[in-house]
Amino acid sequence: MNAKLALLLALASTSAFAGTPISETITTPPTSAASPSDWWLTITPYGWVTATEGDMGVAGQIAPVDISMRDTLEDLEMSFMLAAEGGFDRWAFGIDGIFGAFSSGGQLPPGTGFTNATVDFDQFFARVHAGYQVIKEDHATLTAFVGARFSYLSMEIAVSGPTVETERRDDSKSWIDPVVGMHGSWEINDCWFIQGGGDIGGFGVSSDLIWQATVALGYHFTDSVAGLIGYRGMGVDYSDGGFLVDTIAHGPALGLSIRF
Repeated sequence: MNAKLALLLALASTSAFAGTPISETITTPPTSAASPSDWWLTITPYGWVTATEGDMGVAGQIAPVDISMRDTLEDLEMSFMLAAEGGFDRWAFGIDGIFGAFSSGGQLPPGTGFTNATVDFDQFFARVHAGYQVIKEDHATLTAFVGARFSYLSMEIAVSGPTVETERRDDSKSWIDPVVGMHGSWEINDCWFIQGGGDIGGFGVSSDLIWQATVALGYHFTDSVAGLIGYRGMGVDYSDGGFLVDTIAHGPALGLSIRF
């Protein structure tokens, strides 16, 4: 199977895999510290385009992965990414969800009788977390949090050839990983700010390891609306029987945060 067809799992590392999730850092655009009586809520639609490297497998068949950002955009059928975080005073509660549907096709190397293959792949990732602002100043915040990430992957692979019948293989997996992490922000001036953060989890509960990290530069259009551009990476090391994901995805991310 060529590298592009290995898309069957790679884009999920994405947070999907998609994680969790530029959302790690753009759910709370920096503002002046709210008064203790203020509730706050931030909603952030965002996009993340990835390149992915590593290994993955289904039904015991493992293939190397080397997928460019261009491949990602060509094979994408539908995606939706949204993060939200709200809280009271120093307490914060959030959710980050990613859905993507992909389809890829190509030719197989000779020798097996199969000449063509297609892959249909769906992914959904969602992280929930609860955190506390250990630093809360007028121009800087730092939040420590604990949470859990739900991952779901579904795929169907079909191979065909002029002299053989079409064969199909499909599989799906879902699992939950505990995660811990931090995210923070620092205002450079009245317009510009920097955000960064990440989390790490799995610890052998489901995944052996799952992590992500993001850094972003933001600009305040108004007191309640901010745009962000950044870079995000995410790694997943998960296996269950013949199902394997051991990949790192990374790429640019864009977001728009609206604070209520």
